[in-house]
Amino acid sequence: MLNKIDLSGAWRLALDYECKGENILYNENIDLPNTTSNAKKGKLNDARETGYLTDTYKFEGWAWFRRTIDTDAAGCSALELFLERTRITEVFIDGRSLGVQESFVAPHVYDLTEYIGTGEHELVIKVANAGYKTSGGHMTSPDTQTNWNGIVGRIELIGYGKAHCKNVMLKTDIHAKCVRVTADVIGAEKGSVLISQHVINDEEAIGEPKEFAFENGRLEIVYKLADDTALWSEHDPALYELCIDIDGDRSRHIFGLREFGTEDGKFTINGRKTFLPWSR
Repeated sequence: MLNKIDLSGAWRLALDYECKGENILYNENIDLPNTTSNAKKGKLNDARETGYLTDTYKFEGWAWFRRTIDTDAAGCSALELFLERTRITEVFIDGRSLGVQESFVAPHVYDLTEYIGTGEHELVIKVANAGYKTSGGHMTSPDTQTNWNGIVGRIELIGYGKAHCKNVMLKTDIHAKCVRVTADVIGAEKGSVLISQHVINDEEAIGEPKEFAFENGRLEIVYKLADDTALWSEHDPALYELCIDIDGDRSRHIFGLREFGTEDGKFTINGRKTFLPWSR
């Protein structure tokens, strides 16, 4: 990525109990990331359940979040809206819908590239915690985390260069001390990337950065790690970042060097027998 714009902070809020999307009145404020219950939005819940969790403020329906964004601020060739964790969402730019996403377990990512170069726009995110395709269950039931509404985690505009990596996967080999890297390259069919290894949050590379070629919009290479790269274990959870640089568009991916296996009916981490507790 080239740049990130943090969208956390003050948003306008409208609560749509009837899920109609008509005559929306943004008469409240909320600081995101947040849930409506934690922000004391909705109806005060006087119930005090003993068998499961209880939201202090209860709201089920459509929550509408609105603010202004500048689609030029990231200075990029491709632009995405990233919502780390939420419910069913629908995103609107100046009243135009960009689609609906429903995952409870993965970030919601919307493509805003077509708006680059057009300045400021009204961004509206509708979050629904009603009308699920499933009737309750994990992540929506009061015995897990309640049927909350809102957006939590990272809320960002992410700007990318003309060529950038997506779907990056890392597979480590503790014996050869290397990592196999596969990724889709968006925006270029062929070219080269510069790959380097770093301690987390450190700009200085460990070992020697290396250049690799890619073709057909696909990167598939093996990168040799520094000789002093430590193995990961529960006693010494050593973690690193692999940086992929394509013409200045840099992405960093956290990894640990470890091997999970079995020996004589026991689990092993890096050849050492380990115990994994089981609970019900």
